Amino acid sequence: MRWTHSGLPRMGVDLAYYWAHRTLHGLHVGWAAHSVHHSGEDYNLATALRQGALQPLMTWVFSLPLALFFPAESISVHLQLNTLYQFWIHTELCGRLGLLEYILNTPFHHRMHHRPPGNCNYAGVLIIWDRLFSTYQTETERLDYVGLAPSARTFNPVKLNLRYWQKITKSFRCNGFRSVLRACFMVRVRHALGFSPRALIDGFEEMKGGRSSWSLPDEGRPKYQGANLDWTGKAAAVGLLFCSFVCLQKAERHQSFARLSCSAGGGLLCLFALGDLLDLGSWDRSMILKLLTAASLIVTESGLSRRAQ
Repeated sequence: MRWTHSGLPRMGVDLAYYWAHRTLHGLHVGWAAHSVHHSGEDYNLATALRQGALQPLMTWVFSLPLALFFPAESISVHLQLNTLYQFWIHTELCGRLGLLEYILNTPFHHRMHHRPPGNCNYAGVLIIWDRLFSTYQTETERLDYVGLAPSARTFNPVKLNLRYWQKITKSFRCNGFRSVLRACFMVRVRHALGFSPRALIDGFEEMKGGRSSWSLPDEGRPKYQGANLDWTGKAAAVGLLFCSFVCLQKAERHQSFARLSCSAGGGLLCLFALGDLLDLGSWDRSMILKLLTAASLIVTESGLSRRAQ
């Protein structure tokens, strides 16, 4: 029986994604990697692109058993399609979509996942998994309230990727390495194990106050705005983003450890300087030092590249 072209790989990948996503919220070590995605306080398409750098190191385990039944190429393609589908559900502009809400994950479902505490509606493409396993919550009011609780209060991508790890490792200084491991794998969110096929046909709660699900939210909380940059600051931010992107892309192609370290180090320092600029809006001594170090690493990598040729 050829399963490669059937719907089974799609269903298997989506189910694996559900449990991976649920585990990322459920364990502290998972939340340390995944909380970056929830750090944005505006619910828009750009939120879909805000991904944790370390998250792929944890989620692959859930897709691995699928290799016993399906070709690796098929799994890889469906994983990419699963991620691509989730881009459009990060928007405030879409309300309830009728019968599609019983099957597909939509903005109506996913907004509840991004509203603190957000420990619900873990689905990728099919919302049926949340309804089957009792982790579904209905959006009944439109609130401009997304992100972390409390707010991360930074736009620095390096700090956002490290902030929860720092919180976990505070116990390392006090109680030793074992306490850090214990903290990492301690349960953060407990869901009662349940399986309810009947929930697939349950209706959705009505919107509060008789409001339309298509109405835009008019209540929220104060949002972190960062620095008020002028046009030169914005141009510098774009330049730092471009420089970091080029460096990190080059790092992926390097086989030499020295060249990889120089490219990755330069890219990360550019990202760190970008975050400082977005948060502070000024060129302080620390930011200039990061840029000089990044420039030296980039020059070193170029020299090593010419020598290798």
